[in-house]
Amino acid sequence: MAPCSKPYKEAIARWHFSYQRTIKNKGKIKTASHPYMDRVLIITTSKNIIWRLSMQHTLNTLSENIRAQSIELLNKQLASAIDLHAQVKQAHWNVRGPGFIGAHELFDKVAEVVEDTSDKIAERIGGLGGTAQGTLAVAAKHSFLVPYNLGIADVSQHIFAVASSLAAFSQALRQSITQTSGCGDDVTADLLTQTAREVEQQLWFVESHLKPTHVGQQSEQKSEQAA
Repeated sequence: MAPCSKPYKEAIARWHFSYQRTIKNKGKIKTASHPYMDRVLIITTSKNIIWRLSMQHTLNTLSENIRAQSIELLNKQLASAIDLHAQVKQAHWNVRGPGFIGAHELFDKVAEVVEDTSDKIAERIGGLGGTAQGTLAVAAKHSFLVPYNLGIADVSQHIFAVASSLAAFSQALRQSITQTSGCGDDVTADLLTQTAREVEQQLWFVESHLKPTHVGQQSEQKSEQAA
């Protein structure tokens, strides 16, 4: 194999991973590097070592600070999207009663949309140079959704539970849109806007299977319950 030219070697060098170790020792910070690994921040305590993966090199012109903020925010959404997908599949598998087939098929379609949502979020994380934290263990630990009730079976109960989770996820997406737009990452904000639009459409589909209740009626019901 012919040796690499100097410009090619320099190009490879720019893409080499670096390894950075930071040791906190009596208030002093020391660093060391290794050229063949992704940068990793290691903070040592008296007995424990904590590893934190940093960002991959990318030609994306967003500042590292902005990308880091978006990656952290997106990983929170990813955890909940994975949890939401599992919740909708739980409803799909366990729904019972009149209207079964319609609800069964609806939940499957909703799950497909949510799964596609998590994929887009994870790919955006990668595009920003981050690591998509998409394991089930991470999702279970970091999801902000209320745990799904495993003891329900009735169609209306599952409809309400799924609709509630979709609504909570949508609300978090809207908050994230404001945050990412505010820090200067309009592309991520646009992705989250598109995601929120798709999720809220699924919320509409699911809620349409509930008994219609007008806003005035809902207020009256709450007043009666409070009395």
